[in-house]
Amino acid sequence: MHIGRFALVTGLGLVLLGAGCNKTAATGVDTAPFVTALNTYYQNHPSCTFSEPVAFPVDASADSNIDPSELKQLDALADAGLVSKKSHQVWSAPQGPTKIRVHETVSDYELTAAGKAAWTANSAGGGNFCYATPHVVSVDHASAEVENQRYGVSFHFAAGNLPGWTGNAKVQAAFPNIAADAAGKPQTGLATLTKTANGWHAGGVQAINSTPMS
Repeated sequence: MHIGRFALVTGLGLVLLGAGCNKTAATGVDTAPFVTALNTYYQNHPSCTFSEPVAFPVDASADSNIDPSELKQLDALADAGLVSKKSHQVWSAPQGPTKIRVHETVSDYELTAAGKAAWTANSAGGGNFCYATPHVVSVDHASAEVENQRYGVSFHFAAGNLPGWTGNAKVQAAFPNIAADAAGKPQTGLATLTKTANGWHAGGVQAINSTPMS
C-alpha cells in the first residue's frame, strides 16, 4: 500500500522552451476555450490527499507495506480528527527451539464521524479526502502543434474554499500539496490542449515544482 498525492502525465516541460513559438492572447490565440477545458478537467479531478484510493480501516502492521512518510500522513489526519488511531499487541507463533514468542505494536486507523463527512467514497470500497477544486487564474503561454489542433500551454491555477482541517500544521507538513494550496498563491501548471469534435480537451495536466496531480 502506498499513500501519496494524485498522478499525472509528465513530459511537457520541453514544450514551452521555444520562446519564439509561444503564443498568448496578445498574439492572436483565444485562450478562453483553454481556460474552460482546464476548469472542466479540474471539476473531474479535484485536489485529494492520496494518489490512489485508500480503504479504511488501515492496518499499519510491519507486513502492511506502509512506509514512514505514509504513517506520518495517517498520524496527521488523526491529529486533524479525520481518522482515529488505536494500537494493540500482536503476538507471533512460537519461534525456534526455545519457542520464543515476540509481539509487535500495531496501529489501526479508522474514519471518524468527521472523516466520513469529508470522505469521497468510490464504488470499489475505497476513497479519498478530496478537499478543493482548483481553478485557472490565467493562461500564460500557448505553443501551437499539429496545425493549431493541439497546444502546449502553461498556466496559473489556485484552489480556494479549503475545509478547516487543511489548516492543521501536521497535515500541511505531511501533505506538501495541501500546504501549497492553503497558501493561497497561484501555482504554475502545464497541460496539452487538443481540439476535438466536442471542443478543447485538457490532458497531461501537471503542476510544476509540486507533487504530481491526477
